[in-house]
Formats: sequence, structure tokens, C-alpha cells
Amino acid sequence: MRRVASVAATFAVAATFSASVSAVPAEIETIRHEAVHRHGRQLLSPFGIDLRQLFPFISETQWSTFDLDNLFKKDADDEAFDGEYERFLVFAGGDTWRNWAFTHAGMLWSPGLLANEGFTLKLLINGGLYRYVSGALNNSTVIGIQSSVTLMPGWRFKRAGYEIAVFAGLDVQRFRYVPVDPSASLIGTRYGLRGAVELWHEPSPTTMLAADASVSSIGSGNSARIAYGWRVLDRFYLGPEAQVLQTEPYVLKRVGLHITALKLGTREWWTAGGYSNDNDHRSGLYIRFGVLMRK
Repeated sequence: MRRVASVAATFAVAATFSASVSAVPAEIETIRHEAVHRHGRQLLSPFGIDLRQLFPFISETQWSTFDLDNLFKKDADDEAFDGEYERFLVFAGGDTWRNWAFTHAGMLWSPGLLANEGFTLKLLINGGLYRYVSGALNNSTVIGIQSSVTLMPGWRFKRAGYEIAVFAGLDVQRFRYVPVDPSASLIGTRYGLRGAVELWHEPSPTTMLAADASVSSIGSGNSARIAYGWRVLDRFYLGPEAQVLQTEPYVLKRVGLHITALKLGTREWWTAGGYSNDNDHRSGLYIRFGVLMRK
């Protein structure tokens, strides 16, 4: 059996940007106009620097909706929009099958609001354990310990029924092995660039299509996923998914079913499970799960 390279699980967050402001009543638009002026004061960082000078590519319209002093607070006017003033999406979850277990957490920040097109900053923290057989250690089992931090600025494009997000930024990964594997090519801390593309599409009021891809210059944690779903009981989407995870020369393929956008209170849950098979001729069941919340 060839040595299995380390695999950093990359997770898609489906149903992330389903909010819409396309049908806001006229009286709500009046409140919005007043709110823009109310939030339009100078944005100072803790160091006394105007943040608009640091991020000149963010428009004045987007900055005008960002209230630094009340980052996570909503007033009575904001409640009238039923979530339209949300700027943060916080998420966490896990991914496991017979040969690894990973957890992740992260957030999206859109100063121009999640409901609108514009600049978005994505932070992803990931870590876990995996195992493989090393020929350099007389076919002994090695436990890999991997963690990563990814920070990617990007842009979300919104159209009727569509949203596409494009990200690119810093990718930092750390690799350890127990016992130490002399044949391991990824050791210690590696720095690189990661790019990602995410698609959310609603072909009809009762169907969804999600797809994403992510590639790192480190060569670890490359992935692609596609999923289709039907709305069930007006509560969640259910349908098939397919996913590929790749770290040269390792490739893992998956086929399964997913449940997406199950809303319980202020949180949305997702899960998926199915069959995994890799190019070391290992197979088994997998499960993914997670939760997200907008603020």
C-alpha cells in the first residue's frame, strides 16, 4: 500500500446566503435610508486609524451600513428588516470516516451585509487526526496530526436565484506524525495561497444546487463538491452529493446524501453521509455535520 499523504478536509457551507432584499416594502426603504445616514460616521480602529483608508476597495455605501460600536447589536429599526442587517455568518462542524476525524470553525464578514453583493472576508480554522500505512516504517500505521488556518478576502456576486463567491488568500498548515515518518513530504509549518469558488443556485422555489472548489499552493486539502436538493416539508433540502478530496498523490472520492438548511431557531444545520473510496483501495462510510448562525 502506498503512503497516504495528509488530507485537510475542506467544508462547503450550503445555504449560506439565502436572504434576499428584492421585495422590501417602501416604508422599510425609508427606514433603511435613515439608517444608512445614522451608521455613516467615521470608522476608527482601536489604533485610531480610519478603516476606510485600509480597505479602499470597499465602497462608501457598504461602509455606511457598518456600525463598529455596535458590532453585534440590532436596534428597533434593524429588526424591521428581519435579518437584512446581518454582517457575520459563524459556522462549525466536523467530518469523519474510518481513517480520519476533523473539526472546523470559521466565519464570514460582509461589511455591506450578507444580503447584499460585495466584499466578504472568510476565516477558516481546521484540525484533526488521520492514519495511514508507511512503507518506510515497515508498513507500520502512522497517525498524522494536522491543523490549518485560512484567511481569504473575496467578493460575493448576487443575481436572482444565484450567488457566486470567489475567495483568495493566506493558507497556513501544520503537519506532525506519530511516529515520525521519514518518507513524509509535508512536515512542520507550511505557508501558501488558497483560492476558492462557491456557488449557490435555486433553480426553482423547491430546489437547490450547490457547488464549490478549493485549491492550495501547499498541495494539501484540494477539494471539489456538488450537491442537488429538493425542499422537504418546507423545512430543509434533501438530495445527492458528490465530493473529491485530493492531496498529491492521495485521492478520496465520495457519494452520498445531504440535508441542508434545516433551520431550528436562529441556527441552520446541515449533515451528509454516504460511501467513501480512496486510491489506496480503502473504503467505508463517511459523515459530515455542521451548524451556522448569522449575526
